[in-house]
Amino acid sequence: MKKGVKRFGWGILIILGLGGVFLALAALRVEIRRNEKVNIEVAAIELPQDAASLQEGKRLLQTKGCADCHGEDMGGRVFVNEPPVGRFAGSNLTLGKGSRVVNYKDGDWIRAIRFGVDPEGRPLIMMPAGDFHGMSNRDLARMIAYLKTVPPVDRESETQKIGPVSRVLYNMNQMPLLFSYEHLDRQAEFIDDVKVESTAEYGKYIANACLGCHGPGFSGGAIPGTPPSWPPAKNLTPSGGFAQWSLEDFKKVLRTGLTPDNHQINPQFMPWKATQAMTDVEIEALFKFLKTLPARAEGSR
Repeated sequence: MKKGVKRFGWGILIILGLGGVFLALAALRVEIRRNEKVNIEVAAIELPQDAASLQEGKRLLQTKGCADCHGEDMGGRVFVNEPPVGRFAGSNLTLGKGSRVVNYKDGDWIRAIRFGVDPEGRPLIMMPAGDFHGMSNRDLARMIAYLKTVPPVDRESETQKIGPVSRVLYNMNQMPLLFSYEHLDRQAEFIDDVKVESTAEYGKYIANACLGCHGPGFSGGAIPGTPPSWPPAKNLTPSGGFAQWSLEDFKKVLRTGLTPDNHQINPQFMPWKATQAMTDVEIEALFKFLKTLPARAEGSR
């Protein structure tokens, strides 16, 4: 009996020891990546100065949900604060006190938004660069041009902390958003402009902003790296019930956050306050694209 108890005790100690080693190695790998410098060359793009382009840049910024992380005033905000997961915050993108972009050149803006790295080549934590990677040069230029005109906000950018759960998930390849630059094609060629029309092709272009939550297959499921309290993203393929939605149902969700059965969606989990700025053409195009998707099991990503 005593031998059995002793063996059980040793087994527990060994398991705990191996767990401690794994956590230490996971933390080490994250720190190595966090301080890694990568050289990413970016081609210059011409920034517009006309009022119409700046206004469109502001609208695009809203539709992409940038305020969810950086705040309505672009002065930065904490968007996740759960110690096991981490403390993640969007930085101050204005030129006020605490700004992280005060010395940014045009190329630095492109590198940060399109590739998720700072001017020194270090990865930006939880920057969803994949949502912007395929954006046309013209749309990206409009966004950058507008950001450079945002009124200054005096707010220190919050320090970010990567929690043990995030470290473990990253080491299990389940948290691609932590350092998004790793998953992006650094040699990609980018389109100068895109034809705005109510087509599935244009809808696919718009849908790039949906990949982070709904996955590359748009089948939804648990969102990698989010706290356990967050609900899974909806399956947008026919097997998720989307096939029964009409265009008017879809517009209602994106404009008001109300589902076809009048359930109010929490804007923290589905950014309908951002998508309500989408035009009718954008919504119709996105709807047509989603209708072309094959059925997938929820969470198959």
